[in-house]
Amino acid sequence: MTTSRIIAAAALSFLGAGMAQAQGFQGSEVDAGYVRATSDGEVLTLKKVEARTAYGLGGAFGVQGDFGYTDLDIEEFDSDLLSFRVVGRYDATAALSFGLGAGRLAPVDSDDGDALPFYSFQALYLDGPARVEGGLTRYDDDGDHLDVVTLEGHYEVAPGLSKVYGGLSRLSFDDDHADLLTAGYEQGFGSFDLHGELTRTRIEDVTATGVFVGGTVDLSPDVELYGELGRVTSDDEHANALGLGLRWQLGRAKNDGLFSSPLNELDFAGF
Repeated sequence: MTTSRIIAAAALSFLGAGMAQAQGFQGSEVDAGYVRATSDGEVLTLKKVEARTAYGLGGAFGVQGDFGYTDLDIEEFDSDLLSFRVVGRYDATAALSFGLGAGRLAPVDSDDGDALPFYSFQALYLDGPARVEGGLTRYDDDGDHLDVVTLEGHYEVAPGLSKVYGGLSRLSFDDDHADLLTAGYEQGFGSFDLHGELTRTRIEDVTATGVFVGGTVDLSPDVELYGELGRVTSDDEHANALGLGLRWQLGRAKNDGLFSSPLNELDFAGF
């Protein structure tokens, strides 16, 4: 496995209802994070800022707006991307919601390529200790399509204290694809949580396994600091990774009631 591929696997391994009853603000989240992965002297850094806001339109209808910025830097390659999306939301029941979205993924520097329009469909089930979300996002590159399919969920074994979680993501373009399988456990201890996570990444015919440990600390009722350390191995090669970030949540965002952002789907963000 080449050094760039093991670095990519580490990055992939790192990288959210009730019925709307009235008009008005429903929830917001702002997430700023940093990831650094190293292998054989090669360094990858990923910086991101994401924001999501939901607003009720009355009855079972609502709208969600997403904004994302990602800065990816690996040796000689540096790319800055902006993402915008608007999602129409329908709460079919108190637990089940559907969303149709349209957006645009664009490089900050036009020399890095053209902007890509994208479209998304998501379904979210959130009831008590269980949350399940599935989605399909299609990026349109002048008739060529990049598809991202995701299925993720968690179950609170002890509500507010511990949960098991997992997910499966596939990114496909023409005949090429990359898959990520994630499974983890989180345990709460008052104002902080600890988690352990295993990942399995496949890029074409090459596989890599990741082991991660991390946690979150509540800085206030609405703000948390998170971090994660990990190691990804493939055959006799490995990459070490470190992630840090700050997350601010209000309303539905606090109970994972917002749809996941497209940038999370694209880079398989693990936090």
